[in-house]
Amino acid sequence: MFRRIVHRAVFLWLWLALLLAGTGRAQDRPNVLLIMADDMGYSDLGSFGGEIETPHLNRLAAQGLRFTDFYNTGRCCPSRASLLTGLYPHQVSLGWMTAADLGRPGYGGELSPASATLAEVLSASGYGTYMAGKWHLTRYDHEAPESPKDSWPRQRGFDRFYGSLRGGSYYAPETLVKDNDRITAPARNYHYTDAISQRAGSFLEAHMESSPNKPFFCYLAYTAPHWPLHAAEEDVITKYREVYAAGWDVLRRERFNRMHHMRLLEPRWSLPQRPDSVPAWESLSEAQREELAHRMAIYAAQIERMDHGIGQIVQLLEEKDQLDNTLIVFVADNGASAEGGPFGFERLEGGELGKASSFASYGKGWATLSNTPFREYKHWVHEGGIATPCIVHWPDQIFDRGRVRTTPAHFIDLMPTVIEVAQAAYPESRGDQVIPPMEGRSLLDTIKGMSSARRPIFWEHEGNRALRQGPWKLVAKHDRPWELYHLDDDRTETNDVAGEYPSVTRELSGLWQTHAKRTQVLPLDGRPWGERVPPAPAAPPAIAPVPQVEPNLPEGAKQPNLIVILCDDLGYGDLGCYGSSKHRTPHLDRMAEEGVLLTNFYSASGFCTPSRAALLTGCYAQRIGLHMNYLPPGTSTMRQVLFPVARRGLHPDEITIADALRPLGYATACIGKWHLGDQKSFLPTRQGFEEYFGIPYSNDMGAKQFPVNPPLPLLRGEKVIEAPVDQATITRRYTEEAIKFIRKSQERPFFLYLPHTMPHNPVYVSEEFKDKSEHGLYASCVEELDWSTGQILETLDELELAENTLVAFTSDNGAARAWGGGNAPLPGFKGTVSEGGMRVPCIARWTGRLPGGHRANALTSTIDLLPTFLRLAGGELPAEQRIDGHDIWPILSAEDDAKSPHAAFYYYQQDQLQAIRRGKWKLYLQQEKIRQPLGRIDTLKDPRPARLYDLEKDSGEKTDLADAEAEIVAELTALAEKAKDDLGDLEREGSGVRPPGMEARPEALKLPE
Repeated sequence: MFRRIVHRAVFLWLWLALLLAGTGRAQDRPNVLLIMADDMGYSDLGSFGGEIETPHLNRLAAQGLRFTDFYNTGRCCPSRASLLTGLYPHQVSLGWMTAADLGRPGYGGELSPASATLAEVLSASGYGTYMAGKWHLTRYDHEAPESPKDSWPRQRGFDRFYGSLRGGSYYAPETLVKDNDRITAPARNYHYTDAISQRAGSFLEAHMESSPNKPFFCYLAYTAPHWPLHAAEEDVITKYREVYAAGWDVLRRERFNRMHHMRLLEPRWSLPQRPDSVPAWESLSEAQREELAHRMAIYAAQIERMDHGIGQIVQLLEEKDQLDNTLIVFVADNGASAEGGPFGFERLEGGELGKASSFASYGKGWATLSNTPFREYKHWVHEGGIATPCIVHWPDQIFDRGRVRTTPAHFIDLMPTVIEVAQAAYPESRGDQVIPPMEGRSLLDTIKGMSSARRPIFWEHEGNRALRQGPWKLVAKHDRPWELYHLDDDRTETNDVAGEYPSVTRELSGLWQTHAKRTQVLPLDGRPWGERVPPAPAAPPAIAPVPQVEPNLPEGAKQPNLIVILCDDLGYGDLGCYGSSKHRTPHLDRMAEEGVLLTNFYSASGFCTPSRAALLTGCYAQRIGLHMNYLPPGTSTMRQVLFPVARRGLHPDEITIADALRPLGYATACIGKWHLGDQKSFLPTRQGFEEYFGIPYSNDMGAKQFPVNPPLPLLRGEKVIEAPVDQATITRRYTEEAIKFIRKSQERPFFLYLPHTMPHNPVYVSEEFKDKSEHGLYASCVEELDWSTGQILETLDELELAENTLVAFTSDNGAARAWGGGNAPLPGFKGTVSEGGMRVPCIARWTGRLPGGHRANALTSTIDLLPTFLRLAGGELPAEQRIDGHDIWPILSAEDDAKSPHAAFYYYQQDQLQAIRRGKWKLYLQQEKIRQPLGRIDTLKDPRPARLYDLEKDSGEKTDLADAEAEIVAELTALAEKAKDDLGDLEREGSGVRPPGMEARPEALKLPE
C-alpha cells in the first residue's frame, strides 16, 4: 500500500514537472538576439536624439541600457567579422571588403576558416542558431551557387539562414539565399526589410514551438538604411519629407540640443562646424531642397520600417514569455555614409526615388546630420565613422533600466559577453586550424553596473587608423599625421592636441604599431576601391571561341540547318492553313502542305519575355526567374515582361539553343526582337549567338510611348546603330539580314533564330504592303510576314539547302484582345491561360524528311525545340541544367503511335499555376486568389471552382466536365501540386527554380555620342 502511494506521488511529481516545463520559459541560459543596422548614423534613433520615429527601439532603450561609447570598425565587412568572431577584422582576413583577395593574410576578402563564429560556438553549446539579413563575409567570386560555400552562413554555424550574401536592392536583392540555395525575391509586394523581419520571426516561432527548453541565438542583420533609397510606404515618406524640409543645418542643431538634454553628451563638447564640402541649406535652390528632403525622408522611412520589424519580433518574444530571458543587443555596422557627395548619387537614369527604378544615396549633407555630433563618416575612423548607438535589453539582469553606460566597448566584446552569459566555451581550434584567442572582454559586469578596467582599442581601415586608450584617442587619415584628442573633454574631435602632448602621441603610436604588426594589419594599404579591385578587363569578344564537340550522329547522317521563325502576338487563327479567311498567306499555306502542321502546339507563356525565355532554354520561365519582372515607374502596371534598362535578364549561365549548338560546329544568329534583357550581359551575343541584328525589347517601349524610356534602338551586335528605329522597314530588314546570314553560312550547319517584331502593336508595314489588304493594317502585316517566310524558303530552295534544313514557324503567344488578330476557334487572347492565349500556330518543313500535308495533334510546346534540335544535331542535353522540354522528333516525323512526351503541361499566369493539361484533359484549378494578366492579385469573394474540359471534343472550352469526371480532377490536381512544389505558386517558393541574371547598375541603350 505504502509503495503504491509512493509510486503515485512520484508519478504526480513527474507529471507536474513536465507540465511546468511545457509552459513559459524553461531554459536557464538566456536567448541571444543581436540586431545590426547598416550605414546608420549615431543619432538617427529617437533614443539617441534623432527625429526619426523608432518607438520599438526607444522602448528597448528605456527598459534597458544605452552605451554611448560603443564602437564598430568603420565599414560593413570588417564590423561583421569582428561581431561574429570576437577578433579584430584583420585577424580573420577581413581587414578590407569581400570584393577581392588582396594577397595578404589580413586582407583575404573572406571570413577565415581559422576562426570560430558565435553561431558555431553556441550551436556546440546546445543553442538553436538562426540568421536573417545581410551576411557580407563571403568573397564575391564565391557567391555563385556552384562556388565553394565554406564561408556561407550555414557552413559557419547557422541552422537556418534567409538573407543576402551582400547588399543591393530592397525590391530584388541580388544574392538572396534561403538556407544554402540561391533564390529570387517575389516580384510583387516584397521589401527586403520586411522579409528579414518576417523570416527571423518565423525561425524563432518555429524554434520556440519545437524546442521550448532550448535557448536560441538569432543574428538579425538588416540592410536598412544602406543605399539604395528604397521605401515601400508613400505616407511615411510624405510625413518625413515635411520634417526634412527644415534642412540639415537646423536639424543638426536640434539633434545636438536633444542629445545634451538626454545626457548623451557632455556640456563642454562643441558641435563641429559643417564641413566646407557641404553647402549651407539656405544656399540651395528650392528644387534642390525639395529633392534632398525627399531623399532623407526615404532614408528615415527605411529606419522606421526596420524599427517596425524589430517591434514585431519583440512582441513575439513577449507572447511566448521569452522576452525577459532574452539578451538583446542593437548596434550599427558603421557610421552614416557620405557616398555620393553632398547631394548623393542616382545610378539609374530616369529613376524615381524610393522605387525599384532608382539606385540612389542620400549624400554627405544628410550623413553629417545622421552622425551628429561627430566628424567624418563611414570609411574613416574618426568618431563619425566608428561610433555606434548601442542598446542592450535584458530584463532578467538589468535593474537600473533607462541608464546610460559610458564605458568604451567594441564589437570584439560581444563574443566574450555572449559566451559568458551562455555558459559556452571558446574553442582553441576549428578542424585543423588553430584559432587566435579572443581580443574582446565580456561586458557582463558593465551591463550589471560594475566598473571595468580600461584597455586600448584599435582601428584600421583603408589606411585610416586609430587607437583609444582611456580618455585619449589617437587618429589619422591615410598618409596624414596623427591627431590626438582628449575625449573626456572633446569627444567631437574639434581640438587636436597632438602638438601639446607629443609624449602621449609617441607612446600611443608605438602601441598602435605593435598591435598592427601582431594582427596582420601591416603594410598599410590606402588604395581606393578601383585600385584594390581593378576595373574588369575589357570585355572579351562578345562571342568567344568554344571547344568543339564531335556530334553523335548515325553513320552518314549530316547535321541539319535549323531555323525558328517566331512572330509576335500572331493568333492561332491568323493563317490561311489554320482557317483564316481574312489573311492571304500563300507561302505559309504552301509550307504546311510541304510539311507538318501542329494543332496542339503551345507557347509556355501568354507573354513575350517568358515565352521567349522558354523557347530558347527549354524551360518554363518560372524555372529560370523570367516569369515576372520589375518596371520603371510611370510605364504601366504590367509586371510580366522586361522593360528598358531592366536589372533582370536571361542569366548568362543558362544554356540556350545557340549555346548548345555552337560547340557542335553551328553558326548562330539572332535577327529580330530579343526581349530577354537589354544590358550587355544579357544580349544575344552573350547567349551563344555569333551575330545579332534587331530590337532588344517590344516595339511599344520606346520614348514615343513612354517618355522615361530611351528612343527605341536597333542594334547590330552590342552597338546601337539607329534610334529611334524605322519600324515601317523592320520586317523587310530582318528578312534581308536573315538571307545574308543563310548565304554566308551555307558551307557549315547553322541555326537562325528570327523573332519578328510584328504583328505586335503598334503595327507597321513597309510601303509595298501598306493598304495591301482590304481587312486593315493588321492583315497587311500578316501578309508581309508571310512574304518574309516565303523569301526564306525560296532562298533555301535556291541554295539547295531545303533538304537539309528544318524550318519551324510559330508565335510567342496568342493574338491580343484588340488590334485585328484572331485565335478562332480557341477562346481567350494573349496574356491569359485560355487556349487562345497559349496555343499557337506551328508549321515545320524539312523537305524529304517530314511528311507533306501531315497534321500532328499530339501536345507539344516551344520548350521542346531545344531537346529536339540537339538530337538532330548530334548533341546531348546539358547535364548541369534541368530542362522541361522533350524530344518531339517522333511526332514531327509522324512515327507510328507517336504520343506527346509530356506527362502534363502547365499554364502559368506569371507566378500562379492556373491550369494543367494532360492528354485531352485540361483542368482550370480551383482558386481563392487569382493573378490577373496585368499583375494584380484579386482575392475572390467566391472561390473559383475547378473546371475540366475535353479539348479533343471541346477546344472552345464550353462544357465543364468537372462534376462528371471527379477522378480526373483529383489526378490533375495532384499533378498540379507537384508542379507548384517545383516551380512555385504565388508566395509559394519552388524548389527547382534558378535565379535570373541581375545587373546592379543597368544603363540605357543609346546611340554613341
